[in-house]
Amino acid sequence: MKAKSLNTWNQVYETLDSLPKQVKHSYQVKLSDIKIKLQNLEVSHQSKEKEMLYSGKLFRKQRKLQIFEYQGIIKTLSVMLFSIQTGQY
Repeated sequence: MKAKSLNTWNQVYETLDSLPKQVKHSYQVKLSDIKIKLQNLEVSHQSKEKEMLYSGKLFRKQRKLQIFEYQGIIKTLSVMLFSIQTGQY
């Protein structure tokens, strides 16, 4: 999952360089919010993984929720990348 995220981040940042300053700043603010959410999700996963070693069913359920949230973040990044690339900012 992390590799897909890094690839999308790199594409977004490469594309941001070609935007006007105001638009670029607006996207950077949105991206920093998304980055914080991703970091919180990763930290949460690491701490939950240690806590739930004994409760397999609960761990699987929690993991599914984290994956769902992660997919939502990746989709948001992908939509942002598409809108930047097509000039719909």
